[in-house]
Amino acid sequence: MFKGKKESKKDKKKKKKDKKTSKRKDSSGPPNETPPQAPQNSFPSPSMGSGGNPPPKKDVPEEEGIVFMDEKDPATGRYPIKGGTLEKLVERLTYHKYSDQKYTKAFMLTFRSFTTSSDLLDMLEARFNLEAPEGEDEEEFNQRIRRVVRLRVSLVLKNWIELGFYDFIGDEPLQEKFLGFVNEHLAPVMAAQSNTLLKKFNSKLNGEDEQLQIQFSEKPPNPVLPKTFDIKVLTLTDFHPQEIARQLTLIEYNLFRKIQPWECINQHWMAKDKDVKAPNILAMITRFNDVSTWVQTTIVKTTDLQERIGVFQHILKIAEHCKSLNNFNAMMEIISGLNSSSVHRLKNTWG
Repeated sequence: MFKGKKESKKDKKKKKKDKKTSKRKDSSGPPNETPPQAPQNSFPSPSMGSGGNPPPKKDVPEEEGIVFMDEKDPATGRYPIKGGTLEKLVERLTYHKYSDQKYTKAFMLTFRSFTTSSDLLDMLEARFNLEAPEGEDEEEFNQRIRRVVRLRVSLVLKNWIELGFYDFIGDEPLQEKFLGFVNEHLAPVMAAQSNTLLKKFNSKLNGEDEQLQIQFSEKPPNPVLPKTFDIKVLTLTDFHPQEIARQLTLIEYNLFRKIQPWECINQHWMAKDKDVKAPNILAMITRFNDVSTWVQTTIVKTTDLQERIGVFQHILKIAEHCKSLNNFNAMMEIISGLNSSSVHRLKNTWG
């Protein structure tokens, strides 16, 4: 019987490759064949817009240079502003159609991250002196738009003085520019508003403005004094841990209350000019490091083991009293010092 030649592995691979190639040719069709056309009465899917893109929301306003949120604000029934050019943002800040208090607060809190106080004041001055478009009646434009815009500008300036006066402290050019704007532009047409602004500005500048007075429901506790006041023999353990915690809390409260809202934006304490953008946060960070270092030094420099254990326990009690006073920052300062490598390696002290 005749036996054919046994097929090699190379031939098998070649046959498989030829089969795949023929399948591709069959599926692709003739080269000149046009793709099938959709029926003329077919319509695009309701979930897709023109060009296959999702259809835009019907109610979302479209305006050049400004972007709105996709959802309405339930309180106002309007679409909140998401972003835009600086000119458009300032225009909306002094918008003649309606006033948006939420937007005003957000803008006055964050504008320092994308412009300067001097530039903002220039743009507000430009909005105040808004000119009528070419071909529009001057009197009608003044009644319908300019008067409302000027009122919005005066309200923004009032808000700036009340909530962001720290921009003017120590900045004499900005103070002069503000006073010049109010006296030269605002006063001739809005005498009552300009007098109010000048009064508030000067009282803030001279420190005469009424500040929030802190009132306590109870009298402050009597201080826990040490048995001796001889500086030569006084040590940390001579002071009651509760009294030390109280004094730490008073010091840190004065540092904390100086922090301004704008210092917390965009991690200003990490910026190159952090000394300017977040001076009070930096003071709080420095305080944290100083207390943490003090804890480490106080424990490590105590050479006697029993005495060091006593100091260690005393510092732990201070941390507990800080916690009871809700001074978690000081508590963490102490914990940070205890967790440092120089203290952590004192195994006999930890017990």
